Amino acid sequence: MSKTMKYWLFNKVSIVIYMCLFSTTLLVAQNVTGELLDESGLPLIGANVVVQGTNTGTITDVDGKFEIAANPGDVLVVSYVGYSNQFITVGDDRRVSFSMSESAQALEEVIIVGYGTRKKSHNTGAIAQVEGTDIAAIQATRVDDALAGKLSGVLIQNQSGEVGDDPKIQIRGASSITGNPNPLIVVDGYPITGSLATVNPNDVESIEVLKDAASAAIYGSRGANGVILVTTKKGSAGKTKFSYHGYVSTSQKYRENINMTAREWADLAEANIADGTWDVSELEAAAPGYVDYKINAFRNSPDVVAIEDHVFGTGTTLAHDFSMSGGSENTKFFASVGVQDVDGVVITQAFKRYNARINVDSKLGERFSTGVSVNGFASDRSALEHDMRDILRGASIHPIYHTENSIAFVQELDQLSQDLGIRVSRQGGVSDTQPFDDGHAGIDVGSIYDLQPGDPAWDWHYGRAGNGIGGSSNPGTAALIDNKSNT
Repeated sequence: MSKTMKYWLFNKVSIVIYMCLFSTTLLVAQNVTGELLDESGLPLIGANVVVQGTNTGTITDVDGKFEIAANPGDVLVVSYVGYSNQFITVGDDRRVSFSMSESAQALEEVIIVGYGTRKKSHNTGAIAQVEGTDIAAIQATRVDDALAGKLSGVLIQNQSGEVGDDPKIQIRGASSITGNPNPLIVVDGYPITGSLATVNPNDVESIEVLKDAASAAIYGSRGANGVILVTTKKGSAGKTKFSYHGYVSTSQKYRENINMTAREWADLAEANIADGTWDVSELEAAAPGYVDYKINAFRNSPDVVAIEDHVFGTGTTLAHDFSMSGGSENTKFFASVGVQDVDGVVITQAFKRYNARINVDSKLGERFSTGVSVNGFASDRSALEHDMRDILRGASIHPIYHTENSIAFVQELDQLSQDLGIRVSRQGGVSDTQPFDDGHAGIDVGSIYDLQPGDPAWDWHYGRAGNGIGGSSNPGTAALIDNKSNT
């Protein structure tokens, strides 16, 4: 064979080898990234993504995202419990996004619950879940307030209406006369003795409620009333991320005042007498001058403050939450601090909460891992000490605290009553009048002639025995709110 022929064959072989190597290079798999959502657009966490016919696979993260090595033309098989499998062919675009729909057939799959197993179709009503983003979006004072109306079979009621108060939580109507009907609360795997008030809503990753005996079996008798599982946020590998969440909100009573003030009562009485709706002829005959005395007293009472205007105001909520998270592949951390300051719509009602949390997770080699979770909580709550019904049934005929004008008025009204010489009971009986000072039921609270500006205005100061315009049996709004022992 000639040297020329050998050189030609060598070049041919070199070209073939080069093309084989080049083809091999083209076939090296490249990373494909994707995002997996459910029918409502929420991320599916922990779904399996496998290249069909190979052992290459991965799972979706907390955001429903994944990354896997695959070639164009490969088929990705995506599976998730309770959902129909998806088959996605990899194209030139290295990024895919798709959603999965629930499958009735997949509901026959067996899942682990407590100490045993059951079909997923039997489990749909036993466990309910709410994502942390849904809780934080409501901007509620407490985690349990944010859960109200979001979980089937879970009744959450704020019984007092006071800010920061623990609501009543019943799972599937569980109740007890002598025992504690509250569910067991487990935060990051540890049962707590307090309430959900100790958890900052912005620290919550998800909440699950176990509603039946099988799913709550591992908690024993403590889970008899159901179990609330709270998972807080964890760190992730990568650069340290800082996050701030804050908001300001206001709230007001939902309707205008119901009760009338003294002047409004005078206008109503005059209008109804004028058009004949109220017939006061018998009263005028039995107690001459009494009707005019009462109407003028209502109309001329100075510095009147509507009780509802004093009790209800504009509530404000101010919240600040700061967090940081990050770490490496072996150690991840999440830390947060938060403060919330709430002034209620009702006078004297307020709530302050301070939260701090640190979550650290570390891998100790291939087989062991450890974690530390520390939560700090402090709160201060003030409430309205007296019964709201008792306060609101008072008549808005005077100021909350006496002024110089109101003191002069009650002293003058007492003299007018003495001059009139009569009083009329609620039943219509007419009798001799009595001084206003005799209307305080034996309580040693002084005389109307010793009043000073700033003193609480009591009901009997205005005559409560049919001799004035008092008579609501209410000591006075200020007396009820400021000093419960006066009632």
